[in-house]
Amino acid sequence: MKSNYSNKTILVTGGGGYIGTHVTERLLNEGYNVRIFDQFMFGENAISTLKKNKNLTVIKGEIGEWQKLRESLNGVDAVIHLAGLVGDPACIVNKELTIQMNIVSTRIVKELSKDAKVSRFIFSSSCSVYGASDELMSEESKRKLILRMKSSMMILKIFTRLFYGLQQFLGIHKDKDLTWLLIFL
Repeated sequence: MKSNYSNKTILVTGGGGYIGTHVTERLLNEGYNVRIFDQFMFGENAISTLKKNKNLTVIKGEIGEWQKLRESLNGVDAVIHLAGLVGDPACIVNKELTIQMNIVSTRIVKELSKDAKVSRFIFSSSCSVYGASDELMSEESKRKLILRMKSSMMILKIFTRLFYGLQQFLGIHKDKDLTWLLIFL
């Protein structure tokens, strides 16, 4: 049974990707208004059936297009940030592009979301944060610190934890009207 969320709008960056399409489909099925912001690096085929839903708005753009991203945040209640390059093999090919797309872009989305007074921000990363392993990984698995900068998501996770810990230690940066949720899958 659908919940009545017809007045809530969620922006999904990377909504045309593998995880993004599933998240978008679920949100639409729950009755949310969804905006996808994606550059569709691999085409729009993955969202072809979703496009029929009247509660979906598709915005083709790159995170670096600040003005377009800023406009897409108008009236948004929450952001689910999934945009980025994933997987160590893809990230190793062009390290500078990986840093731009995974670290710098995340900061841009975060800052613009804050400026737009978005009340919820959900960030998710890939399983690359666990490092390489021949064993099945789970939330309880011991993570291997990747000393080589193979995973920009691991770098972002480390910086996020350090930043959050520093904020807690100093007792600063308490936005009561803003909820930030970081999810490391």
